Amino acid sequence: MSMKQLILILAILLYYIPPVLNAPLPSDDSDCSPSATGNRRLFLSIPWSCLVTIVACTWLSVHPDVPGRKISNGHWGAMFLERAKLMGIAVLAPELIVAWAAGQLFIAWKVYCLDKPDISIRSHMKQKICHLWEQIRHVCEKIHHCCCYLWKSKDQSKDQNIALDAHRDTDERKLTMTHGFFLSMGGFCEERTGKILVQEDLEGNDDLIRDLVQTNESIQDKSKADAFSKTVSMLQIAWFITQCIARVNQHLPVTLLEVTALAFAVSSIIASLLWLYKPFNVRYHIEVKTGRSPLDPGRWGRKFDGGIPQFATMTDDSEDAEDLRMAAVVAAGLLFGAIHCAAWSSSFPSYAEKMLWRFSSVAVVVALVVYGFMPWIYSLPTLTPEGRSAISKTRLLLVDSIKGGIQKFTEVMFRPLVIAYIAARIILIVLAFMQLRSLPPLSLDTVQWTTYIPHI
Repeated sequence: MSMKQLILILAILLYYIPPVLNAPLPSDDSDCSPSATGNRRLFLSIPWSCLVTIVACTWLSVHPDVPGRKISNGHWGAMFLERAKLMGIAVLAPELIVAWAAGQLFIAWKVYCLDKPDISIRSHMKQKICHLWEQIRHVCEKIHHCCCYLWKSKDQSKDQNIALDAHRDTDERKLTMTHGFFLSMGGFCEERTGKILVQEDLEGNDDLIRDLVQTNESIQDKSKADAFSKTVSMLQIAWFITQCIARVNQHLPVTLLEVTALAFAVSSIIASLLWLYKPFNVRYHIEVKTGRSPLDPGRWGRKFDGGIPQFATMTDDSEDAEDLRMAAVVAAGLLFGAIHCAAWSSSFPSYAEKMLWRFSSVAVVVALVVYGFMPWIYSLPTLTPEGRSAISKTRLLLVDSIKGGIQKFTEVMFRPLVIAYIAARIILIVLAFMQLRSLPPLSLDTVQWTTYIPHI
């Protein structure tokens, strides 16, 4: 077990043990029934659970790209600094993490389709669902065979294992989404020059594609190290969301800090789904032979010795990829802001804090709506020469002035909009912690889970 896993286990123990050790003991003259002592939670358990969830969302659930050799082989502080940068971005602008994941998903899909010309998203999903159903059915039949101990059933199970292995071997001879994600995160490099492979190097290069297919096991081995940490973090996020839903269902107040952590949890789940096939926390590249000589420097990334910029590598500059990233930023940001707006009528220590929370929540939503309209504003249609000659000079001047004014206003307002958005995000986080000094009534009441257990 690695040091990181031990630290994670210790953090989980510190999260669950204090409420047990520090639980208030009833006095001699108090009622010792479960209803009197078992429905309260500690004050410190609220910020602690929220902080654990936020760290799980912004540190453990973020899938970093492959760092450079100097970072991987250097001092541990260099790796920590890279992860801290990603955590800072995830805290201030979690929608950028979602956009990053969406962009890499787009590249992974294009790589996946290189040796499958007739594939489509619909057929891919159908194939994955059928394969998942076959695996579930195979597991159920294995359980049945273990219970029956029939020789005939064992023969059938052996035949099914052979068929399943043949199906798996067929899949492993093709590029997978994991290969695509590994390429998008800068995982492949040329053996002789150390240059990072990009998507264009695979197009029309069947030898290189065959070499990449053979690296499937190496990719899985490199990403197995932190699978435990990833699983624990996802379980913590799922448990926190379940608690928030249960509190709302039982009409118990949800604190602002819990609302903030819930917004991070939802964004983290979206990014994790987009990164479903992305290898996790890979530190070293896989060297492959390209079969091209001489190399075309214009189609290669830089050497990986100095590290990879997390948000600039392997980025598809096509119009479809840009639209996907834009849609991901706006959708994730609007959902993030909507969760904060859901606390519109929550209890606040003061009227000023209530108004500041409302204005900041609305500012987050408005900023992202304006940001989503910016590409449309810059792509306003231009009059053709025939159209310009068909209208008067006065109207033509008016049309050009309006279009230029809108674009100029958008350009001027972009930087203040970004500043206002970051300020609103910081204000929301600060207000969430400030509410802890005066929590609303019933905030320390716990969820009565027994109400969800069916009674006979």
